[in-house]
Amino acid sequence: MNKRKRTNDTYVVLDIESTGFFYSDKEKIKEKGQHRVIEAGFVKIQNGLIVDEMQIYFNPEGKKSDWGAYKAHKIKDSFLKDKALFKDRADDIANFIGDSTVVGHNVDFDIKALNTEFQRAGHNFRLNKSNSLDTKYLAKKSAPDCVSYSLDSVCRRLGVDLYERNAKGHGALLDAKLTADVFLKLSNNTSKYQSVSCDIYNNDDVPIAKRTRSFVSMVKESQNSEKLFGMSH
Repeated sequence: MNKRKRTNDTYVVLDIESTGFFYSDKEKIKEKGQHRVIEAGFVKIQNGLIVDEMQIYFNPEGKKSDWGAYKAHKIKDSFLKDKALFKDRADDIANFIGDSTVVGHNVDFDIKALNTEFQRAGHNFRLNKSNSLDTKYLAKKSAPDCVSYSLDSVCRRLGVDLYERNAKGHGALLDAKLTADVFLKLSNNTSKYQSVSCDIYNNDDVPIAKRTRSFVSMVKESQNSEKLFGMSH
């Protein structure tokens, strides 16, 4: 069993909604302009427990949502007109995340989007891909033969309640909460991993924080060895 000591057992699970989906395609950015984050949701986990959350809507400063993005998040441009500018809430986000390990489903997209906003705002905080975990990657490691690893599919497989998402659709805080539930369940569903001793994960007397630490340490080592850590999956 991996017994490497971890100094940070705090995770911030995040999700964003935006006006569109490209943040790296220079030709599309040149043609249509850079997309903007319009909602961000954050859930903080400490010692295996959800302890805090934060939700912020942003004024995209005239950038309208593409039809495809709007169909997903249903956030009207008119609703955002009186919301804060990203630069006015950048400190709040930076302070909430701090040096926590960032977790997300397809986390690379969220990191790129938020870092683009921090750069635009002239803020020096950046999310670090080398200190992130992707629940889609974790789900693939847990059950490599599944057909789909969308957030909906992973939630259904793990028994995470999708009632609110089915009723309301996408939302940054809602999806961050679902991803947090997925992360905690995956952290305790490690019987298929043969590279570590499984007895700790099947023992309800072992604190959840200890099981989560061991699981995350193992997954990070696996990701590093496969040169996949911090990449989009």
